[in-house]
Amino acid sequence: MNYPGYTLVRREDCPEQHGALTVLNHDVSGATVLLVENEDTNKAFGIGFGTFPSDDTGVFHILEHSVLAGSEKYPVTSPFLQLLKSSMASFLNAMTFPDKTVYPFATPNETDFRNLMDVYLNAVFCPLAMVDKAVFEQEGWHRDADGTVSGVVYNEMQGALASPDAQLQNALERAMFPDTAYGFVSGGDPASIPALTYEKYQRVYRRHYSADNCCITLYGKMDMAEKLAFLDEHYLSRMPKGTSRPRLTVQDQQNGVRVHIPYYTENPEPDQVQCALAWYTGAFADRERQLGVEILLDALLGTNQSPLKAALLEQKLGADIDIGFDDSTLQPTLELVLRGATAETAPKFAVGVKQAVTDLLAGGIPEELLLASLNAMEFASLERPGSLPDGVLDAIYAATGWLHTGDPALLLHTDKLFASLREKLSTGWFNDLLKNLLLAEPVQVIQTPALPKKNEEDAAPARNDGKLVLDHPLTVADLGDGDRSAAGTVEPLAGAELLHHPSKGSLYLNFYYDLGECTPEEVQYLDLLTDILDELDTPEHTARELQTQRATWLGNSMACISFWTGRQEGSPCHAKLTWNMSLLERNLDKAIALGSEYLYKTCLTGPKAEEAFARVLSQQKLNMEQQFIRQGNQYAAVRAAAHYSVEYALSERCSGVTGYHFLCGLLEQADWAAMGKKLEAVREKVLNHAALTVSLHGSEEALAKLRALLPGSALLPRAAPLPSPTQRC
Repeated sequence: MNYPGYTLVRREDCPEQHGALTVLNHDVSGATVLLVENEDTNKAFGIGFGTFPSDDTGVFHILEHSVLAGSEKYPVTSPFLQLLKSSMASFLNAMTFPDKTVYPFATPNETDFRNLMDVYLNAVFCPLAMVDKAVFEQEGWHRDADGTVSGVVYNEMQGALASPDAQLQNALERAMFPDTAYGFVSGGDPASIPALTYEKYQRVYRRHYSADNCCITLYGKMDMAEKLAFLDEHYLSRMPKGTSRPRLTVQDQQNGVRVHIPYYTENPEPDQVQCALAWYTGAFADRERQLGVEILLDALLGTNQSPLKAALLEQKLGADIDIGFDDSTLQPTLELVLRGATAETAPKFAVGVKQAVTDLLAGGIPEELLLASLNAMEFASLERPGSLPDGVLDAIYAATGWLHTGDPALLLHTDKLFASLREKLSTGWFNDLLKNLLLAEPVQVIQTPALPKKNEEDAAPARNDGKLVLDHPLTVADLGDGDRSAAGTVEPLAGAELLHHPSKGSLYLNFYYDLGECTPEEVQYLDLLTDILDELDTPEHTARELQTQRATWLGNSMACISFWTGRQEGSPCHAKLTWNMSLLERNLDKAIALGSEYLYKTCLTGPKAEEAFARVLSQQKLNMEQQFIRQGNQYAAVRAAAHYSVEYALSERCSGVTGYHFLCGLLEQADWAAMGKKLEAVREKVLNHAALTVSLHGSEEALAKLRALLPGSALLPRAAPLPSPTQRC
């Protein structure tokens, strides 16, 4: 493995990435390069810089926008927006984190990859923004003739920091990290952004956007030697090492600090107080400990039925408790946020957490809960669900590991961590971890609603200019035939329609119960049912036990309502109650049994169910009210689209403003016994009588096993008709 211009640091197999990792240092520039070589045709590139703010001006957020606004070779305002018109990229973006800025992309096309890599590298190393102050003024801030301040980032952050959650998070970070980069608003505080001068912006760019302060990732099936030669010849060899790299500093822990902040709202309510508690979780480099924290939080606080969250909710200090954990920073932190509290109950939260943890430790953490969370996270690490392509995720992980330890491959290895933690389940290690974490004095921020201060300013118009000119524009010949998916099969099975799509690895099993015969109100109740099922007992298991079983034997499992417009003649709208599972093939029999129990046997009547109804609906109402503040434009868009689309009309009725009013009406009536009977009726109507489609992504062996398991299970409706492909809502 000889790569001219680079020094080999190490090469190693990486089963988690289904390939090999190679770490290189560039001889002239000092840049770190990670090669992730595997058979993934969705190739990816990423370049990440260590960017550590020293104030609230948002300089690195502004730089992220600015370098994407044209470069020496591509002197147009928005090369990336123009690339989107012709590129085959599966991902194309940039991200500002509290301590780094990453520029990744992914594409399955070789020509497209070469174009994008050149555009990205030219953007970050040769931006026009360093010689054109107009870019800084457009993307950062400027003052109009009438004295008002505007700019893309300035306007964006006014919206981003308007929500109570954002203000609470910023106050918490200031309290935890008063002396380091993490205490500043990396995106920029509108009150401070106008203090940033063009000269300082240039100085910050030159100090941080250097090749010796970057980590480059090349991922997938490609000619790595060719890509490395291009990097060396056109960019890295022209960039000698700097005298010193910027470094992060470590914060002395601020345990016991207490802060009170207001949140300005037109209608302050006494039960809108929030309290955030935060703890430091140890060194970033101790990956076993950080993974242990994540497993611990999931086991104890992941759902309303998890033991620590259940104990905290029983204290009735607020309506809901959220958890947060960030293990990507130099000093990882976890936080608990009490929502829907009052001025009297919020200060009691820290004491309540300490008492609940002490009570839990008296009996010890149930080993089966920890095992279930460990299994679920190990499965997720293999499955890697989410919206980011694997290569983009690896580029972010590489930049993070490189930044804090110098090792870009650190976060790409997980197998040994899970094996080690599995051995610790019965040793009391997790009990000690919980004691060390949550019995320490937390940093505390209490946020109280108050009447607003208004400061509205107009935005500046966006610039427009010429077109992007590439050296090798994509042609039809570059597109090729593409990888064609294997053909699926359709067959009847015990009154249902069974679809099979061949695949290897993890197995995906989905059940689609048709809602074409349901009224709009019944669909609303079914949507509520999918949110409440996790809280309900069955004759065989409590809700907590059933959740533990699901986490132990399944990867992901979820019931939800789905709406989409079909491609059949007339474009019908489909409405389905869906039950989705991912699992290992050997656990297919467990999946059928657990799905049957979860969907059909949960108890919808009785005191425990009624208590769950009140709790979940209150949490949903609070959550929607917070989302209205953060994402009000999205709710408005769905409400407008509901006038023209059946799909959006149903979505709006269940999870939009109309759905919110439906929730409020149920909470005002508080007739939980009647609600339980209604839920039983709609469940009986759909699960036992609706048309059903079953979809399996798995091997032929899994298909044969499913054919044997399904006919005798409860998951098949009684004498269900085959679904009609043109069923309308």
